[in-house]
Amino acid sequence: MKARKITKYILEVARKKQGRILTVTGARQTGKTTLARLLFPQYAYLSIEDPVLRPSYTRLTAAQWKDLYPFAILDEVQKAPVLVESIKAVYDQWEEPRYVLLGSSQIRLLEKVKESLAGRSTIIELYPLTLPELETSSWDDTVPNSCFQNCLLYPQELPSLLPSFLLSDRHGSIDKAWKHYLRFGGYPALTDPQLSDEDRFSWLSQYVKTYLERDVRDLAALRDLEPFVNLQQYLALQTSAQLNVTHAANQVGVSVKTVQRYIRYLELSYQALVLPAWSKNINKRLVKTPKVHMLD
Repeated sequence: MKARKITKYILEVARKKQGRILTVTGARQTGKTTLARLLFPQYAYLSIEDPVLRPSYTRLTAAQWKDLYPFAILDEVQKAPVLVESIKAVYDQWEEPRYVLLGSSQIRLLEKVKESLAGRSTIIELYPLTLPELETSSWDDTVPNSCFQNCLLYPQELPSLLPSFLLSDRHGSIDKAWKHYLRFGGYPALTDPQLSDEDRFSWLSQYVKTYLERDVRDLAALRDLEPFVNLQQYLALQTSAQLNVTHAANQVGVSVKTVQRYIRYLELSYQALVLPAWSKNINKRLVKTPKVHMLD
């Protein structure tokens, strides 16, 4: 288990009044369930993905939720959107109960949360491991700041990073984490030391298949996945470059509107990030070409 930088923030929010309901979302296999169960061991864990138990949960009244599950983690809650209404009813009637809602389908979960839990829930997005997190070896380790974070937090100490990062006393662990990240990315499951490189590549292959068969079909109900897959591969090769939608459409063989729609699907499923252009002039930010980044 790798340590996560976001744990301190989650615990701070959970202690506040507005932290009575936490909604943790993100791509599949980013460690949402593991993180929630470690941070809130006193909470009951309810898997809404279980088709046998799901109807039992949906039939509970607000009073029953308050009595049976005053503190609970609801995993894959988007599988039963009606439960969001139940949690809202509990929130409005009693001050003691607290809940953590987990889900990997951003559009299905967040639409319901924003509709029913507006002002009642804090939304937290969980991404794959960062390089400093990859450096850690246990849950209790302290996650160091990255060089970029130090530049932002302590700009007066910038000269200490010079003349070379090779002089850092963490260079060995940073280099090891960087090499792992380049080959396998930052998904927590791939940090298991018992896995071989072949096992990791197999896991990634299955992840892509699961993502295409479950998340994309949930989001878009696409009959033909080939154009979407082609665009995903094209953007992966163009990551961090300026986004030319017309050129992408010509390369993939679909319309500009289809490319824009597919990119939105990639954003909603936490596979890509469209970064707006930066300019001191706010109006120019709206018209300049953004960049697209594959997140892992």
